[in-house]
Amino acid sequence: MMILTQHDQIREELIKQKGHSVFLRCVFEDQFNLLKAKLPSLEILLTLAFNKDFAISLRDNITFMNHVRLLILSPERSLQLVATALIWKLEKNSETTIKIVQERAPPIFSRIITKKQYDIMISYSHTDKKRCHQILDLLEKDQLRVWIDSRLTDDVTFDAVAKAIENAEFVFVCMSDAYKQSPLCELEATYAVKRQCHIIPLAMTDNYKPDGWLGILTSALVNIDFSKLNLDKAYQELQNQIDLIHSNDSYSIVSPQNQMYYNDCSQLNCVIPTTDSTTKMKKNLCSIAEYPYCIDMWTEDHVISFLLAKKLDILLPAFEGMNGRLLHNVYDMCISSQQVMFSSLKDDIAKSQLTKTLSLRSYFSFLEEIKVYIPLKICNAANSTSVICNLM
Repeated sequence: MMILTQHDQIREELIKQKGHSVFLRCVFEDQFNLLKAKLPSLEILLTLAFNKDFAISLRDNITFMNHVRLLILSPERSLQLVATALIWKLEKNSETTIKIVQERAPPIFSRIITKKQYDIMISYSHTDKKRCHQILDLLEKDQLRVWIDSRLTDDVTFDAVAKAIENAEFVFVCMSDAYKQSPLCELEATYAVKRQCHIIPLAMTDNYKPDGWLGILTSALVNIDFSKLNLDKAYQELQNQIDLIHSNDSYSIVSPQNQMYYNDCSQLNCVIPTTDSTTKMKKNLCSIAEYPYCIDMWTEDHVISFLLAKKLDILLPAFEGMNGRLLHNVYDMCISSQQVMFSSLKDDIAKSQLTKTLSLRSYFSFLEEIKVYIPLKICNAANSTSVICNLM
């Protein structure tokens, strides 16, 4: 069942048919085994909680929330971790999102100027523990500060994991089937995106091709294959990728192309469509006249301002909360499956309760306007990947 719930359509159908009631029963009733029934049921409920409406219904279920809080006191470490992750997902995640927005000013410089507590946080499935610790040993030989949950002597809660993500410059997403199937790993990876950490995907198993939520999250990123290459060669590629990201960050500070110019915010109020999700945008949003040369460097503010400047505000609800890396993922998906993505974006906009609908003209205008900021990936004879960004 855990594998099946990785697919959004199955999640939605399970919720629609009220199949989650079976898992709630397993959580509540004492007759069910703690590790064989309660733990898998909690993991499935955590997976279903990525559906916003279902997450709200769980959060409003006082009996369920109080019971999960009791499970946090369990001596079983795995149960404790999933229980704290559920509480964090349902109660603290929205608070954290608001805090991120309030703290983000100015967004381009904050990541570079602020010294993080950790250089790297390793997000992984314990199935891949052996290979991850081989990478960890190499990182620590290079005197990098690395956070990994196995180094903690106390019980690990998801609050500790979230704090590590917040205080890490890079997050290594160690990809495998086990990683994709874990709701805890999904929660870690999506939170790293929200915190705008530098994400580097590392393939842990032979010929692994991420799909689903993990495929979307990593589709525009350079993957390092630790299963195909020998350890030293793969680690060298990882070092090269870190150096490339650092050089791009340095360029984003000194390049005149990345200066941001702001206009009067009041002029934008009549442009943004009025919905619950866009009301907050109108309060503090200012127009940006120029953007980083590469879309992967964009913040959420860049994305919003770009859509407004190009008169593509119809897409604002569909791209809510996205930074440049996520928008890059959307672009890649549109190119590979234009008709499917048009329908998907159109449905997202319809759900936002706007009176307007997405037209083909707006859809193709978006693809044409954004194309200039999409990096071109070129492989040389040594199979190393370089990135060239189109300049306006």
